[in-house]
Amino acid sequence: MQPGANPMPDGLNFQTAGAISFEQLADMYISLGGASSPSNYTNYLNTDDVQLQIIFLTRLVARKADMTLAIMARIDSDLNVTVAKNPELGEQWFPLSIFMKYSTAFDAAHHYVSYQGRMKYILPVYTALVQNGRRDLAYQWFIDNQNFYHPIALAKVRQIVLGQVSARDQELIERAERAIKTHSVVY
Repeated sequence: MQPGANPMPDGLNFQTAGAISFEQLADMYISLGGASSPSNYTNYLNTDDVQLQIIFLTRLVARKADMTLAIMARIDSDLNVTVAKNPELGEQWFPLSIFMKYSTAFDAAHHYVSYQGRMKYILPVYTALVQNGRRDLAYQWFIDNQNFYHPIALAKVRQIVLGQVSARDQELIERAERAIKTHSVVY
């Protein structure tokens, strides 16, 4: 092979059998409409590979227009996603739950943003609340947790929830973004 040559033919994406299997599992849940569970649903529970679980949830998010509350309830009943401990799963599940108005997950989502302070995890939840007509709930959760969040996270959440940001918060956000680009620490 020539140096720098692409080992994959043009137009092909590399996917593992596991990734394909977990996307198909998500598709099967959707096609069953919440009336029953796929025969292989325990694959999700039995895997040690969180990335496969994320692939499953990402597929659900990508097909959220095809989702129903019955499907959400069936998935949660089978897979206990709402109570999953891994924050990577919550990053996908809670915004989807908010979009779907799957209220069963709302208390867990509130807990999630109350113990998980990383912007990567909490911003999608606050954004989903605001974008789906629950700014009131986003504001309440923000008030509940404002003393817990790092000042930069606080500024970003305030911007999402209130739709505005103070000059001081804007400076914090800009300093943080510069620090990320230069890999330096900012407080």
